[in-house]
Amino acid sequence: MSRNNFHPPKIMSTTDEDDFDLKTMKQVVSCGFEPIERKGRGAYGYVYEVGDAEGNPFAFKYILPDINYELNGLDSINEIDILARVKHPHIIHANKIITPKDCNIDGIAIILPLAERTLDDLRADLRITKTHRIRILYQLATGMAFLHASNILHLDIKTHNVVIKDIKENIPYLIDFGLSMVVDDIAVGKYNKHVRVTLDFRPPEILNGGRIYNGAVDVWSFGILALYFLSDRAIYPSKFVKMDEKDFAGLVESKFATSEHIETLLRSTMGNNVELISDLIFKMLQIDPSKRLTAQQICDHPLFDSVRTPIPGSLKNPLIPFDYADDHRNILKIMVFQWAKEIYPNEKAELLFLAVDLFNRTGSYYKNKDPKDRLQLAATCLWMASKLTDVKLINLSLYVPMLHNMAPAITNNDILSTEIEIIHILGGILQVSNLYSQAKSNEELKFSFEMIIINKDSTIYARTDTPLWYIAVRNSLQDYKPSAKDITIAELV
Repeated sequence: MSRNNFHPPKIMSTTDEDDFDLKTMKQVVSCGFEPIERKGRGAYGYVYEVGDAEGNPFAFKYILPDINYELNGLDSINEIDILARVKHPHIIHANKIITPKDCNIDGIAIILPLAERTLDDLRADLRITKTHRIRILYQLATGMAFLHASNILHLDIKTHNVVIKDIKENIPYLIDFGLSMVVDDIAVGKYNKHVRVTLDFRPPEILNGGRIYNGAVDVWSFGILALYFLSDRAIYPSKFVKMDEKDFAGLVESKFATSEHIETLLRSTMGNNVELISDLIFKMLQIDPSKRLTAQQICDHPLFDSVRTPIPGSLKNPLIPFDYADDHRNILKIMVFQWAKEIYPNEKAELLFLAVDLFNRTGSYYKNKDPKDRLQLAATCLWMASKLTDVKLINLSLYVPMLHNMAPAITNNDILSTEIEIIHILGGILQVSNLYSQAKSNEELKFSFEMIIINKDSTIYARTDTPLWYIAVRNSLQDYKPSAKDITIAELV
């Protein structure tokens, strides 16, 4: 996609839904699918049932640009990354990310497996036995455990965000990663000022105003999901949606202070299994987040002894090419020493490492383009890294002028077009930055920054085996002692 023929997607108001349906159906057809029906609308787009050329059914999730698109670009890049990267039998996975480079589509679409119903629908199905319900919970727990082992928080686990594929087998998938977060340490988590997690699945510490999101937040939500799925009674009074969050937090804490309330909700449906189930759910719904089970401990609970089988997952990691343009290192230095240091000086080094990773993974594709295009690529990688790491977004009306000391010709539209092209080039796999994630301390970050990122040989980044690199680093640092991993860009550069 050249910067000259890119046009930002037309923003559709809620009153334009009929027109939007027609427009989307045309785009479904142009991308080689047969439109069947609209299935629903999520936080970032519409979902349609479609068929491919062989008649196989899929879900076509069309990303709906919001009213801030022309200043903030795509809101959903974190979700795109997780759907493209994570492969697990009980986590939804993108079959393909479609961009305007693939077909005549105005925006972006994600092709996903089509599911027949949600966990909410399954709750009322009397044909689903107790053993089958426990198996489904175990399968979902393995999905959550894999996410956490991969340092990914879901942050919107609820019955509606579990879809069921195959009416006979009832295979569950965790879906909807629009609120998800990639963290450096799943137990420690990360601060984010925004409220995440649906109200009745939200843990007390978040209801009470806390904004540290970690694995314990997901575990609480999973405990509420389990209680909803296994109980035939209402967990909360119907008026809870109108309650003040502090009052609701008090209600939550009073209900789950002991295990008796949980047993009461489960006794009529779970019979002889009630004690084991109550024990598991009570340990997930501890008011003190530090006392909750971890996701892996949930999988290891005795309740699942009869259904436990290994369920492996994997993360797709991209090939890092190193056939860079001659000025690749010079542009990299501009991104690091000019833009990153001046625009994001007080942000953690994670942002910079991810921006460098994006730039190095896409640089080979820009080898034969002109220097302006390569500067545009570097600027977009830095901007996307800020969105992926939950840094306060600088909108394009402010960001682009900050680039003009080195790249006066770059426009807002250039950044928007390049963002979509990066997603296309990388197949949606964006949040990798192994060089950052494998480091254990500020010292290691400094060492790898100086030796790999700033090294005269740009190809050393692509040729680094990260785990072996850090073994060598630890052996070379005298009197090595792991310290905090909290260095800022200004301190690093």
